[in-house]
Amino acid sequence: MQALKSILKEKGQTRIFFILGLFLIFFISLQAPTDPDFGWHLKIGQDILANHTISHFDPYSFTMSDFPWISYSWLSDIFVALFQKLFGFFGLSIIFSLITAAAFFLVARAYQTELSYQIIAALLGSILSVSVVGIRDQIWSVLGLAILIFIILRWRNNPHSKIIWWLPLLFVIWTNIHPGFVAGLVLFVIFIIFESFKYKRLSPELVEGITAQRQNFTLRQAQGIKFWLLAIFFLSLAATLLNPYGLRIYEEVWRTLSDFAGRSQIIEWRPLFSAGMDVFLPTVFFALFLFGAQFFAKKHDFTLIALSAIFFVFALLAWRNLPLFFIASSPLAVLTIENFTGKNLLDLIKTPTILLIIFALAFYAGWHNIKQVWVQDTNPQTLAKEANFPYGAVKFLASNHLPLATDRLFNEYNWGGYILWQMPNQKVFIDGRMVHWKLPSKHIFDDYQILQAAKNLNQTNSLIEKYNLNLALIRPDSPLAFYLSAIGWQKIYRDDLTIILKK
Repeated sequence: MQALKSILKEKGQTRIFFILGLFLIFFISLQAPTDPDFGWHLKIGQDILANHTISHFDPYSFTMSDFPWISYSWLSDIFVALFQKLFGFFGLSIIFSLITAAAFFLVARAYQTELSYQIIAALLGSILSVSVVGIRDQIWSVLGLAILIFIILRWRNNPHSKIIWWLPLLFVIWTNIHPGFVAGLVLFVIFIIFESFKYKRLSPELVEGITAQRQNFTLRQAQGIKFWLLAIFFLSLAATLLNPYGLRIYEEVWRTLSDFAGRSQIIEWRPLFSAGMDVFLPTVFFALFLFGAQFFAKKHDFTLIALSAIFFVFALLAWRNLPLFFIASSPLAVLTIENFTGKNLLDLIKTPTILLIIFALAFYAGWHNIKQVWVQDTNPQTLAKEANFPYGAVKFLASNHLPLATDRLFNEYNWGGYILWQMPNQKVFIDGRMVHWKLPSKHIFDDYQILQAAKNLNQTNSLIEKYNLNLALIRPDSPLAFYLSAIGWQKIYRDDLTIILKK
């Protein structure tokens, strides 16, 4: 009887830790729509819902209207527009926080062990990813990668399971929701390579981490498994072509990945060290612990090590890939925590003191984040201040019925999405979709940078004439603002963040 009471008590403590951990992950991930690209994603979704069609040329700028645009996240944009309409911005914040929490918890569950180890790994991943999560279409790739890893690792434990047949459907949806599906294909290839190596020789030395049942497979069975694994991969690859653009979806991926100069101008596409020490150091310490621990481990899962290492390289190259690294490394983190802490950690986290501390953290994170996000989501001016959106300038333009139909507005790159969101009928000079867009006669981001720098006055004047610019919404301390003022453009509005100049 005493033993039964002890077991029930332990299960109750585990359940409490599980619930508190999930709440903490959810509250950590809760954010308002402060991403500069949110506005144009919302606008695209609203237009698709209204017109029941997906544009194949750019309808939102006056500079690149002839560009063969690929709306790579059209399904995500519909989701954002629809749920924003139904539940408002605060509801949208809650939904994306739930998606993020689900992704980190699901991928931690991919490696089967004690629930407490999984919650700890999920908490670590969500805390370290907080700088690049929120209401962003990239979150769908975080979820997609988590589902992919969950499926393939659960299948690995039981190769006769039919769960892996869900992967082609996953890639159909993923391709239409975010181009990060390519990261999923890369991960799938790595998995196939390392799992095939394990099957090459079914000796105990090469099957660490594999269940005893799988160690009894015959060579023919192993070859059959490899065949079906490859078949599922190629079916998944073919499934990515089921989108409005067909094979051209890869054109958008290649355009982004091959434009090194363009990516270097976008903060989150820069190397990890440029994200700041508060992001760089915790990530590096996590990686050092994760990979360093493998030197002392008695057993090694080389597939999990390879997945973690390669996605760590991706994160080092571009810090927007941080969540993908923490998702890809989560199963290895669970395994490492289990191997190096054992039952001692389980006993520790179930003590009343630790549970009380976690409750206090969850309560504080919940109270603080809900209050902050609610204020931002329900007050447009507060949201704009937090995100550095040009709230006052846009309000001034709208109240003065500007720009006129004949006006051509030059705008800051990061404000294009906000303008499209707040001024639905206004076309912009540039927005977040357009960094990598090139036509034989123009590269819009290069032209934007030349105008902003205002160094070569001949080029600057030529571009003003080329695009027939007569209105500018820019930062007051920018070189272009000084130059336009010097050549006679009139200031019609100014605040601490923005200045509007008219020719």
